[in-house]
Amino acid sequence: MGARILVVDDSLTIRNIVRAILERNGYEPVLAEDGVDALEKLAEAPVELALVDFVMPRMNGYQFCMSLRKDERLKDLPVVLMSAKSDRIRGKFVQQTGALDAITKPFDARGLLAVVQSAIEKKERRDAGLEGPERIEEFASAPESMSSDPNASVSSARVAEHLTKIFLPGLSRELGNVDPNALTQVFTQSLTPEAGAELLTLLEDTDFAQSRRHELLTGALESVSFADVLQLLDLQRKTGALTVSRSRSRVTFFMHGGALDLATYAGLPEEFLLGRYLLKAGVVSRPDLERAVVSAREKGELIGEHLVALELISEADLRAALIAQTSELVYEVVRWTEGRFRFVAPLSDPLAERARLGLPSAGLVMEGFRRVDEWRLIEGTFDFDDVLAVDPLALEKLGPSDLEGHERNVLAALDGVRTIGEVIDSLEFGSFESCKILYRLMNARIVKRK
Repeated sequence: MGARILVVDDSLTIRNIVRAILERNGYEPVLAEDGVDALEKLAEAPVELALVDFVMPRMNGYQFCMSLRKDERLKDLPVVLMSAKSDRIRGKFVQQTGALDAITKPFDARGLLAVVQSAIEKKERRDAGLEGPERIEEFASAPESMSSDPNASVSSARVAEHLTKIFLPGLSRELGNVDPNALTQVFTQSLTPEAGAELLTLLEDTDFAQSRRHELLTGALESVSFADVLQLLDLQRKTGALTVSRSRSRVTFFMHGGALDLATYAGLPEEFLLGRYLLKAGVVSRPDLERAVVSAREKGELIGEHLVALELISEADLRAALIAQTSELVYEVVRWTEGRFRFVAPLSDPLAERARLGLPSAGLVMEGFRRVDEWRLIEGTFDFDDVLAVDPLALEKLGPSDLEGHERNVLAALDGVRTIGEVIDSLEFGSFESCKILYRLMNARIVKRK
């Protein structure tokens, strides 16, 4: 095993994701759920690096680092911050705690490994008294050294040869003569050795050079998760349509070069309607939207493009709503543990071609995992058939700045008659956000079951 790395995060999903990435690349992860737990783990055995979340119960990232600096045995332990807020607090955190670096969540495997390798090398340079420039060439070869499989680099080269055969004809038509050796080198440098090893079996078992349109991947979500399928297609920079179905629900994600250009769906609740995202953004009024829906149906036009044509919203408004809708559909499907997936390529769609959102899938999947964790907290707190009422005495104690706008909207919708499900359907934001707000209000005893 390679370096022992302490992973400190209160999210079980994040800990498991980081552990899997580290283990696949030869590191030995040590997991802790908060700063207190992390200090207990450090008392048992030393580590070479700590990856630390910022916001945690009992002892947050800042408090944990302060405890390290006060301990003669641990004061020199290198720390890397993991936080969704790191862009805003990166400089202050590093300055005040002596952290080596910070990485913004959500992150992908390559980004995490690069930060880990860089942090370990910084520690080695510091311990050896070496300056940074003397180690630049060694760091450039880091992806090969990260592998625990001595044959992994060979797998990457073989996968790169497969990918060259797939993409060379199309690139040559678009760009003229393309050097196949140069293209193979690009693919080789873009693939981590582990990804090459994992993809090799799939590539060799599938004929990727058949007709211009055929099924490349198919399977059950019980065997391969949606997140894994999406990551595979992202790594291969594939273009096509990924359809995921469960019971009567179906979502199709159109991809271009591994990025998500658009998502369409059938059999899902009305909260995924495009109009709800426009209403939530406040770019169109409900009466205008309802009239536009009627006229769009009469003319056989799409509601988004129809609203733009009526000059009720701008192209930028439509794009923002499509991004929100596609993102929410990813979060929804990440939760599915049963169903089927099917990827067809090459396949273009006129709507996806016009939208061309280009959303990176890794970040969306990470956010989806975070939401799964929050759903676990919310589950069991209330039932959608429950009726909630506002406690007027608790409400009177709140100041004008104690509630956010959406929280006030939810409180206004709780009339003591409608069920939670009916209230959520009446709101202009989705069930996840609505349930989070209800969860907070119930914990604060501002609302209660009737």
